[in-house]
Amino acid sequence: MTRPSDFERTLEELWSRVRRTNLYGGRPSNADSAESVAAARSALDLAKESNEPRFMREAWCMMAFALNANEEYLDALVYYRQAIPALEDAGELQRAARMRLGFMMALSTTGQSQEALDVGREAEASFREQHDLPYLARLATNLGAVYQRLDDYERGAQYHFEAAELFKRVGDDRSLAQAYLNMGNTLCSLDRFAESEEMYAHCESLSAKLGLEDLRAQSLFNKAHLYFFSGRLSQALATYRDARLQFQSSGSRRHAALCDLDEAEIYVQLRLPHDALVLAQAAADSFAKLDNPYEQGKAIVFGGVALTQKRQFGDALTAFKEAQSLMKQDGNSFWDALLDLYRAEVLFSVGRLWEAHSLASSADAKFAELGYTPKRLVTLVLLGRVAMALGRLDEAELHARLVQEFAAETKTSLFLFACHALSAEVAERDGRMEQATLLYERAAHEIELKQTHLHHDELGITFYKSKAEIFESLVCLALPGDSALGTGAAIRAYSWCEKAKAQVFVDALAPHLPAVRGKANEALIARVERLRGELNGFYLRMSPEFLATPGLPTGEGLELREDELVRTLAELSKSDSEYVSLQIASSVHLPELQQALPDDTTLVEYFFARDEVIVFLITRDKFRVVRHVTPTKRVEFLTGRLQYHMGRFAAVVKSQRTDTETHRTATDDLMRRFYQELMAPVVPYIGTSGLIIVPHGILHRVPFHAFHDGDHYLADLFDITYAPSGSVLKYCLDRPDVIDSTALQLSSNPPSSVVANFMHMPARIALRQDNPVLSRLEFANGTLCIPDIYASRWETNLLSLCAEDLHVDVTGGTDGLQGLVRSLLYAGCRSVLIELWKVRREPSERFFAAFYSEWLGGKTKQRAMAVAQQDLRQAYPHPFDWAPFILTGRR
Repeated sequence: MTRPSDFERTLEELWSRVRRTNLYGGRPSNADSAESVAAARSALDLAKESNEPRFMREAWCMMAFALNANEEYLDALVYYRQAIPALEDAGELQRAARMRLGFMMALSTTGQSQEALDVGREAEASFREQHDLPYLARLATNLGAVYQRLDDYERGAQYHFEAAELFKRVGDDRSLAQAYLNMGNTLCSLDRFAESEEMYAHCESLSAKLGLEDLRAQSLFNKAHLYFFSGRLSQALATYRDARLQFQSSGSRRHAALCDLDEAEIYVQLRLPHDALVLAQAAADSFAKLDNPYEQGKAIVFGGVALTQKRQFGDALTAFKEAQSLMKQDGNSFWDALLDLYRAEVLFSVGRLWEAHSLASSADAKFAELGYTPKRLVTLVLLGRVAMALGRLDEAELHARLVQEFAAETKTSLFLFACHALSAEVAERDGRMEQATLLYERAAHEIELKQTHLHHDELGITFYKSKAEIFESLVCLALPGDSALGTGAAIRAYSWCEKAKAQVFVDALAPHLPAVRGKANEALIARVERLRGELNGFYLRMSPEFLATPGLPTGEGLELREDELVRTLAELSKSDSEYVSLQIASSVHLPELQQALPDDTTLVEYFFARDEVIVFLITRDKFRVVRHVTPTKRVEFLTGRLQYHMGRFAAVVKSQRTDTETHRTATDDLMRRFYQELMAPVVPYIGTSGLIIVPHGILHRVPFHAFHDGDHYLADLFDITYAPSGSVLKYCLDRPDVIDSTALQLSSNPPSSVVANFMHMPARIALRQDNPVLSRLEFANGTLCIPDIYASRWETNLLSLCAEDLHVDVTGGTDGLQGLVRSLLYAGCRSVLIELWKVRREPSERFFAAFYSEWLGGKTKQRAMAVAQQDLRQAYPHPFDWAPFILTGRR
């Protein structure tokens, strides 16, 4: 048997091996920490062989220390619970107090935060009695971490600042570097982004000086979190991916899983449910193996949110119940209440109203007990919606009134939009139209002035009136009967119509605004981006996908930021109104649009308002509204028939059959029905030869110029171009022509900046149904999605997008297609010529050859379009061959 002195020497050598690896609790595990665990196990085996209490104490201490640093927290707890009492029994009180610091870390990480605080208080008494400043600093660090896990970030920040000051006093630079990282984290959680970034910079500088590479990796991970909070989502995703690779390389399973968790959260916010679900499930599996119930539950929640976005409501309910069980195990009352709310929303969406009412009431009571009013506001809105569905208008109005009172009391204006919308719908249902209009206008005011990009629709489920629906309701309430001349009410209705169309793009583009290129005052744009970042962090913690905290900024602070943003955007709109239009749903003034319109041209703008199609007719000197043009369901039916006929024609072409004339007759008949429904009611009011068609919704994929009146196609009667909206058209018309003779044909990657007379761009258009703003152009050497295009500068009189692939879909991807066109116009293209579909390649080649010949020969683009289409019809008479080409923007 080894003599005691040999045991002592061997244990000391093993301790030296452990200490040489420079371990600390909370760091990512790696090969060094795994080696330390192996050394500690050797010490434990020797201690058991000796059967000496003092050697067992040392081995237990070594095991607890090494396991904690290797992220094996549950196993570490076993040894802490043995080592600390043993040290106290041996009279080593100061050492026992120091061991409690690691014990706190392990307890907190495994969801036992209250016990961790109790252990910390015991350690503090000992440290203060001994005036032990180094360990008081470490205790402050651990207390800060525990309060962070309890979502009390204000108190957490106070402890981390205290720790940093103590580490400076005792000259512990290594611990100071960790303190800087901790401060960066808590400041980020409090939306103090500039200070947070400064702390990360201090951490990285000091870590580089001291050779603490793993701490620098941790700073990279948290910087990604900062990017997320400040709205720089693409930077955040890229940084998380880099951090994950480092953590996987070093063997840190927990931190790699945290990267998965945070990326899942970003994809939830971006409404990319497939990506979110994959990462959330990976994170949940990892945290289950690591015995981290809080993180596991949070990952399952994000998976549940993704499932609701995919409309898989049964699976979502199962996920939320599983997560709720884990959160209760962790003792987290906030998440318990929040998951009641989640489940209530899902149940409401599938019509299980009484179950939804019960769970929403439970959530409301729990949030009230917690004193957390922001989430109470959401539950009250949901309860109001449930009451509306049950026909209990008085109860719905009561809930709306409570929302307004609580919002005023707490100075939280984020939920007034949903409150006013609910109250307006109650008033409208009750026949109080003037009051309904006033309340809808208040909701619109919140949308326009408060800049709230918060997703009130908690899980991607529509349990409230959407922002676009508010404007839609105002259009219907503002307009009189069948038709109206340019009255003040009709002009207001047109403004609401334009804002409704803009709102769809504003909401979709909001997460990507940092990528958008402004064209005017850089200082003002920088201020807008700063304010957006600060507000984004606040909104994220108010959104249900993210854990809200008691340490949120005050309602007054939020309103000050929002007011400053409103003032800055108002100032910026004087020099760059188009950039501002991407920030808020705006509309150009009707007289300004009329003045910009070409002579002998009528703008024909369609709008879907509830169940009817409305048309606005605008010329330089006239304005008219035509109501009840056709039911929206009729348009959906005809568009479905168009898709059917196109599929049949594509099959005929593919099989090289010769009966295309029969299909042409059927298609012309369908085009006559389109004409009767959408054009016949408005043609009597058109007295110009030129038309600018502004479609809405699925009409953006319909070729108006191929409508048939029984004798002629519409293209034979009018020169036709298109526009995404009246406001976007006005911005196009205001731009001067590009004076440049260069013709640029691109087949690989286009440059980020170009000036040319025209660009001919063969590309595949990939439209995203799940998230239209990520629709993209695909080239031989890469892709450009909509945010990339907004960051580009393509000054050209014409961009022609020649589809490289054959496709015949006209019913899907409407928002993505319009998003692409709008981004190209914003980037500087005066006009965009695009193919809506492509049945075969030969007609496309013939069309572009004829078009360029006519346009470069001196005709306007609009007239060149008409001539090229007429030429194409001689060889290819079927509309599906000659009608897919549309010109958007300037003529």
